[in-house]
Amino acid sequence: MKFGVTALLSLLLILSSCDDNSTETSSTGSLNGQTRLFDEKGNQIYDASGITVSLKENPVSATTTTSGAWHLKDVPMGTYTILFSKPGFDTAKIFGFQFNGYGDVRVDEGAELLKPAPGRIEQIMLSTRKAAGDTGELLIIKCTPSQDVILVEGSVRYVLKLSRSENSLWSENEDNSLYEVSQYAKQNLYENSTSLDFLKQKFGSGSRLYVTARVMHRHYGVRYDNFYKRYYVGLGQPSETITFIIP
Repeated sequence: MKFGVTALLSLLLILSSCDDNSTETSSTGSLNGQTRLFDEKGNQIYDASGITVSLKENPVSATTTTSGAWHLKDVPMGTYTILFSKPGFDTAKIFGFQFNGYGDVRVDEGAELLKPAPGRIEQIMLSTRKAAGDTGELLIIKCTPSQDVILVEGSVRYVLKLSRSENSLWSENEDNSLYEVSQYAKQNLYENSTSLDFLKQKFGSGSRLYVTARVMHRHYGVRYDNFYKRYYVGLGQPSETITFIIP
């Protein structure tokens, strides 16, 4: 009887030890996918090797093969920002990817790395005029592109931004102090307009705004994070920053 009790206690200790170990051991899995490269003119580069794929929240990383395939191993459960980087190209990102820590999971959202677009917006001119139907005033923003900008269907694609702070114009951590006017220019006019009343409501009358623009890549690329903050891939060099005081 004594032997039986001793054996039972030993078995319980072994089972308890197994439970403790299983609690301490976290499961890991792997992620795989494929990415592509594009040059400054929007042409695909078919040797996509040498791209570093990493996680912002974890030290694991991998390098792509010629086809752009990649495989991250030993990835624990979590929510990750996946980074794709290569010298000479803009870094691409996939935000908020949720991984349960099991199996080999395919990341279907394809990341694309772009070389910065050629050319820039050389000049920005601001003016105001009455809106049609006497519905208020418009801020007219005219951008003059350099000759080496690549046209898309006769138009220049560019991002135009207004902000209270010069430092936040191209920040990934954008806040409500920034307003994006347009993603593309009207054909042959390179002109945009926005309501002065809207700017007064958003920033306040008398506020000083900083205005700048960057040419977009022909192979248009946009990514969003979980909070719908926008960042672009493959933008050209920023224009000079001009200032404007809302009347």
